[in-house]
Amino acid sequence: FQNAQEAAGRELQLEINAAQARFQEQLLAVVEQYGRDEGFDLILDRSMVAWTAPSMDVTTSLVDRFNQWVGAPTAAPTAAPTAAPTEAETEAEAGSGQ
Repeated sequence: FQNAQEAAGRELQLEINAAQARFQEQLLAVVEQYGRDEGFDLILDRSMVAWTAPSMDVTTSLVDRFNQWVGAPTAAPTAAPTAAPTEAETEAEAGSGQ
């Protein structure tokens, strides 16, 4: 029984890792395209910036673009959340580098 439980845990972790990797790839593609479309020279994650003017925050625009690109989430999950970050948790800061 313990071996089966450990194997299931490993398989679940592999699936979580794969989902996180897909999410990261999709998010980075959307951020890159958004930056090109909007003429940004730089887009940073909020955790990389000590302070910036609120007008520089493009998080909502990026979340909207991401949802359009991959499809908006349908409903909140009923199971316990996984380790994968949600779109709302992912934040970005943008600067034009001028």
